Amino acid sequence: MYLDGALINNGAHATYLNFTTQLYIDGLLKTSWTATPLLNINTSFTYAQDFNLGSLKAGTHALKAKVDSMNNVLESNETDNEYTKTVYVGALGQMQSPAPGSTFTSSSVTFAWTAGTANSYQLYVGNTLGGHDIYSSGQVSVLSKTVSNLPVDGRTIYVRLWSLIGITWYARDYTYHAL
Repeated sequence: MYLDGALINNGAHATYLNFTTQLYIDGLLKTSWTATPLLNINTSFTYAQDFNLGSLKAGTHALKAKVDSMNNVLESNETDNEYTKTVYVGALGQMQSPAPGSTFTSSSVTFAWTAGTANSYQLYVGNTLGGHDIYSSGQVSVLSKTVSNLPVDGRTIYVRLWSLIGITWYARDYTYHAL
């Protein structure tokens, strides 16, 4: 998971001192960085771009940024230096069988996957990445589907497993080889 964020000086004076921003994940300090002045009033900002938070387990997490955490900058309001955002990390369904990258043993294959935290799935089977010219399951809540009439000429077969988490669809791609 990656984080992008920015902060702006919306106070009455420019900042002339270095200040530290701390980033917490679930109450634990993940990292901190020091901004060097000058931040003019309402026109200058500092930011973090594509900061790698690492992998987070599926579930709800609190991300908190605490600006001027050492209170180096004299302010009229010291209570507006924190921002907390709650995020939900979902786990996608993951193909279990046949093993990704394997060669099919028949023209009929049962695809089975783990549930993750999704509540619905779609299975695409095609001749191109993301394609569904061979098979499309439509929206299903089951954890397996059997696909018949698969090619038997050794070509690469592309499989996309869609997982619905909340109101958003996420895809995971796999490749196989026809018999």
